[in-house]
Amino acid sequence: MRAVLAEIAAERPDYILVAGDLVGDCPDPVAVLRLLQTLRVQVVRGNRDRDILRYHRGELPGWDRYKQMASMRWTAQQLGPAELDWLGGLPEQLSLIRRQDGGCDLVPERPLLESRADGTFVVPEVSPGWAGPDVRVVHGSPFHVYELLFGDHAKADDWHRVERALAAIPEQILVCGHTHEPWYEQVQGKLIVNPGSVGVHFNTSQAAEYALLLSDDHAADGRLEVQLRQVAYDIGMLLERYRDSGLLETGGIWGRSIIESILRGSNLSQDFIHFALDRVRAAGLAGQPYIPDWLWDEAAAAWLTVQDMA
Repeated sequence: MRAVLAEIAAERPDYILVAGDLVGDCPDPVAVLRLLQTLRVQVVRGNRDRDILRYHRGELPGWDRYKQMASMRWTAQQLGPAELDWLGGLPEQLSLIRRQDGGCDLVPERPLLESRADGTFVVPEVSPGWAGPDVRVVHGSPFHVYELLFGDHAKADDWHRVERALAAIPEQILVCGHTHEPWYEQVQGKLIVNPGSVGVHFNTSQAAEYALLLSDDHAADGRLEVQLRQVAYDIGMLLERYRDSGLLETGGIWGRSIIESILRGSNLSQDFIHFALDRVRAAGLAGQPYIPDWLWDEAAAAWLTVQDMA
């Protein structure tokens, strides 16, 4: 993160937007949250952040019983009351107006939409002709913190979700995350941007990712240029932190898959989950909220061989 912040500081941006998943799957969650608190940034919670808060409220007791959740349980247990209070005070959506001087203001009269218990959001009706604020920041989509938005025109379902999301909001710019895949697109006269991931990136460059939105005249209605950026950093140091922090040992196959995802530039962690769920279905156990430990271990052993990770 510090390598990314150093490059961003050199650009002297008017504001910085952080689209959630601040903690989870990486070895220094407390340091990350404390660093964010010292910066002039606008931050929303992601699904990982939301789930960790739910765990601490006792809403996810399965985390304490299943190996599948060992990595997230480890992360949750690192956070103290101060970190949890700050995380709990973050909104799950932001709506901002870009000012003429290049700064930004939150829009208090259009609160960022608090989610329902199932993670969905209430999307307000938009008055005809009202232009609305410029930027909405979400983690998943305007409808759901867990919803994935992909910029793939070839897949009708993926592209329909993008069009539906942009049609539902009054803002002209939508910033989202969740997929760890950087992309942007002009759609229906609006702009959608996914900056990718700083911590768990899936590119063969092994580089942290962010996006830069440039407006030459800093006008509120100025045209924007999007630059998807990558920043090289010390991968060896990251691997040492995984080992030294205890996350690699505690996380088991999930921690191994996250590291391999970063090293290989593909989402092996999700590939492993699908691999394990195929075994769950084959065992006639589909529909359970968590994967039984014996099946998790069985899938892990097979996956290590399949991926040459043994």
